[in-house]
Amino acid sequence: MNKISGEDVLAFRHQNFTRNNVVVTSNGLSADELSEVVNKTLGYFSPDQKVRAQATYVGGEAKAKADLDGLSHVAVAFPVPAGFSSDAYSLLQLVLESKFTNQSNGILKPFLTKYSSGGLFGFYILGQTADANNLVQTAITELKAVAKGVNVDAAKRKFTLNNELALDGDNVNSLLLNNIVYNASSANQFSDNSFLTASAVGQAASNALKSNPTIAVLGKTSGIITLDGLKKLMV
Repeated sequence: MNKISGEDVLAFRHQNFTRNNVVVTSNGLSADELSEVVNKTLGYFSPDQKVRAQATYVGGEAKAKADLDGLSHVAVAFPVPAGFSSDAYSLLQLVLESKFTNQSNGILKPFLTKYSSGGLFGFYILGQTADANNLVQTAITELKAVAKGVNVDAAKRKFTLNNELALDGDNVNSLLLNNIVYNASSANQFSDNSFLTASAVGQAASNALKSNPTIAVLGKTSGIITLDGLKKLMV
């Protein structure tokens, strides 16, 4: 946090707190009354930016000791670009999920968090110290394997199914709004994955390995791989 300046916070507010990023709901107001309130309120927001800036990513290391029965909760994360290019990371997550289904020595799960201006891809790991370190190594090894090339057909089918199910669920409005933000013209285009090739997924894995990573540890922190150790694994 001490690396974030006041100028960074103001720039983030100016870039993201814009009129087109606001969703307004009301109850008990007429359309005219709501329009008047909205027009007055949105005057305080910045004009919309033509180009959505990439969120500033700062890798690093954070550790917090806690008594969790000797367990270590570890998160390893890498930056994700904004827009449709982040879909390759969605497919990468599905590919890795299929590889991490059976872990007898702890928990290893890939995760992906996407925002309008970027996101984070990485791994969540839970285990005893030695097991957690081994799982970190397993995660990086599998990421390297995907970077060299892997069949993504099964993951693409699951990706399409997930999108189609989402469009039938409670989140349909937010999903379609995101679709419009990223200039997709229809729900069919939102579900289209023809541009997601094995090469694109491999490139996403390669980009993660070349990035400046983040590692966060909660619980037992002694003996857990350091940021420098993680970077050496990624080479």
